[in-house]
Amino acid sequence: MVTSFTDKFNKLNNDNWGVYYRQQSFHITTDNPIIFKEYKDFSSLHEDLILPRSSKILIISAKLNKPKTLEPVFTIKTDVLLFHYANRYITWSDKKYLEFISKEAYKNLSKPEWADKLKDDIFSNFY
Repeated sequence: MVTSFTDKFNKLNNDNWGVYYRQQSFHITTDNPIIFKEYKDFSSLHEDLILPRSSKILIISAKLNKPKTLEPVFTIKTDVLLFHYANRYITWSDKKYLEFISKEAYKNLSKPEWADKLKDDIFSNFY
């Protein structure tokens, strides 16, 4: 029996999803905005992931407990990883912040598997 994407989506546990709003800090937006804990295939949309919905809204799906609030360093780490995963464009309204994120990403490029380690660190916020 083949299960359609709609059937899988309808079986999702809504407790996995959390929405976080930022009033003072903003997330960069990119052309590749989803951070997967482990990407396997299209069904990974039902697994642990982070998706900036807009510059102020972050949507997180995690089967583990999610904190009520996220520390500001979480935003920075997420933005560095989003910058690294971007293919063609990155937008942000604050030039200095974007330059900071760019420097953080580029200084780590020579370190082996740094992006995987950063991703593990980001997802370790869920317990």
